[in-house]
Amino acid sequence: MKLFGRGAPPEPPDEGPDERERELDELGARLVERRSDLDELTKQLAAVRSEYDQTVADLMSVRREANEERDRAESLERRYGIAKSRAEQMEKEYRSGKERLDELASAEGRLSKAAQDLEKARDERARLVGEAGEARAALDDLLSRISAAREDLAGLEARYAAAEPGAPAAPEPPGVVEAASAVVASMRSRLEAAEEEVARLRARLGESDPA
Repeated sequence: MKLFGRGAPPEPPDEGPDERERELDELGARLVERRSDLDELTKQLAAVRSEYDQTVADLMSVRREANEERDRAESLERRYGIAKSRAEQMEKEYRSGKERLDELASAEGRLSKAAQDLEKARDERARLVGEAGEARAALDDLLSRISAAREDLAGLEARYAAAEPGAPAAPEPPGVVEAASAVVASMRSRLEAAEEEVARLRARLGESDPA
């Protein structure tokens, strides 16, 4: 009776010893061939594994170098930032120093101008002092002349008063009184002119007298 529609497997035909020996030889040859293939595959696998290990080692080395380069780049970036900050600070100090130098140059120019003005003022003061001395000398001389003129005028006026009619004095020759009157008038005019000159000189001295 067949189960599930299948019968029993057929029995292999009975083979002789020669056939079995031939099959064993073939199986041995195939086994040797498979073993040779396996050895070749093992060698290839070992080469691939060695290449893989070398690649991984190279990759790790490259990664280490990349990390070192990154650290070096970060260090250079920090140093660049410090150098840039120092350069900016130095530029600020340079601009500040230049402004101070410009201010000093301007102050030096003003000081030089003030020194020139002071020298001119000193020269002007010396000139005014000289002119004031000359004016004082002229004033003293003029005052002396005025004093002398006043004395002469007083004498002439006394003589003129003595020569008037009714005065008890000796008779004068004709024309003496008129001449004396003319001289007195002339001296009065000169005296007034001298006094005006004195007033002018005094006003000039008052204006030019240095402090």
